[in-house]
Amino acid sequence: QAEDGIRDVERSRGLGDVYKRQVTDPVNDSRLTEGKVVVAGVAHALSGIDRVEISIDNGNTWETAEFDPRNIGKTHWSYTFDELYAGNYTILVRVVDVDGNVQDPATETRISIKADEPTRVGTLEWDETWSGTVQLYGDVTVPEGVTLTILPGTHVKFPANLDTSYSGENVKSSEFIVKGTLICKGTEAEPILFTSDAGENAKKGDWVGIKAEGTLRLENTTVEYSRYGIQFVGEQDSDKLTVLDSTIRHTAGDAISAYVSNNARVEITLEGNTISDNDGKGISCRAHGGSSFLTLVISGSQVSDNGSCGVYCTADGSSSAKLKASILNNTIHGHPDQGIYIYTTGGAITDVTAQGNEIYQSGTLFYANYNSASSASQLSVLNNDLHDGTYGIRIYDYNTTVSPTISSNVVHNNSNSGVSFEYSGYSSYHLTPEFTSNQVTSNQQYGLYLSLNQAISFSNNGLYSNGLYDLYN
Repeated sequence: QAEDGIRDVERSRGLGDVYKRQVTDPVNDSRLTEGKVVVAGVAHALSGIDRVEISIDNGNTWETAEFDPRNIGKTHWSYTFDELYAGNYTILVRVVDVDGNVQDPATETRISIKADEPTRVGTLEWDETWSGTVQLYGDVTVPEGVTLTILPGTHVKFPANLDTSYSGENVKSSEFIVKGTLICKGTEAEPILFTSDAGENAKKGDWVGIKAEGTLRLENTTVEYSRYGIQFVGEQDSDKLTVLDSTIRHTAGDAISAYVSNNARVEITLEGNTISDNDGKGISCRAHGGSSFLTLVISGSQVSDNGSCGVYCTADGSSSAKLKASILNNTIHGHPDQGIYIYTTGGAITDVTAQGNEIYQSGTLFYANYNSASSASQLSVLNNDLHDGTYGIRIYDYNTTVSPTISSNVVHNNSNSGVSFEYSGYSSYHLTPEFTSNQVTSNQQYGLYLSLNQAISFSNNGLYSNGLYDLYN
């Protein structure tokens, strides 16, 4: 009797099984917020509806939904839960007709209720939006397929030298792990802050840092007092790192490091940032192996007083690995090793343009090192001001044929050579620079130092007032 007597409205229109379309809102697998939840649907019983019942405790208890009793054959119905808290629920709905027949099985609809509170430790289960002050207690993971949006003015605080989850790569320090998407929407007036909760007693390395392998976009965001700032791994074409108008400071390692592998083609954009007082490198980017291809833009940034190198770019691991970098209009200073260091090895390719930068008070201000690299590598060093370092521009080549363009630079007041081109290796490879329209002056050793096995292209340069020789070959 129940099978023949109870029909939903979809059956009456010839659309299929009697119980499939009982609940119309919310739809199956909906994600809702905590608080009031209204469940609604349509029911139809040939002999008339006595009641519609609803349960969220696996049928242990049933509540009666509201419907218009004037429409006893078919009707819309609804039931309001005044408060549902975070968790996963299965809503069971059944119809009882006027003859006492009970729908069996009941219609099932699954929903998830997300908490208003942010995930303070553990893994996000769905998209979240953070604002205000968010005190974390341990490792937090944004998993694949989930987006965390952080609003202007938000302060995210990590416990100093504590991880209550006792997990991750460091069980005594908290990590922020992004496998899905992180969007930090800070503004100039209301920047976002990732910091230690130790306040005035904060120290470098109080928390681990931001470890990302999905999509990461930071705008007007400060990261400080961590072991490293941002550690990004790109292994899929969809992975992307964008950091704009942000500050990475006071870390115990690299401010921003990026590693692209697994044949991925990944874009990284770093614009308008301030990167200072990090114990490792300011920016470190690597394309490794296979056909991995990293496209990198670093522009309009201040990179200063980091522990080793300001900007480090490398490609290695195969003849198809490639790093294409545009390093434009930055101010880079205060590094003991190099201001900018380009290293290409293992048959890989780099294509680098460094233009409009001021680089000073570092070891070698601009250093390019080719070690058995691909002859497809290219280098353009244009319109830079390089001063008060050890070397201004130094290019060292071992067993690679490469023809860098060095043009319209001002290189002055360095303690060794202003510009140095050095080749070592088999005679079948050549370093053949094009050196034009540069001003090289007041360097303590040589203006232009050459140790090559091929002629240089040289025109319209000014070499003068250098300590030993303006030109040494």
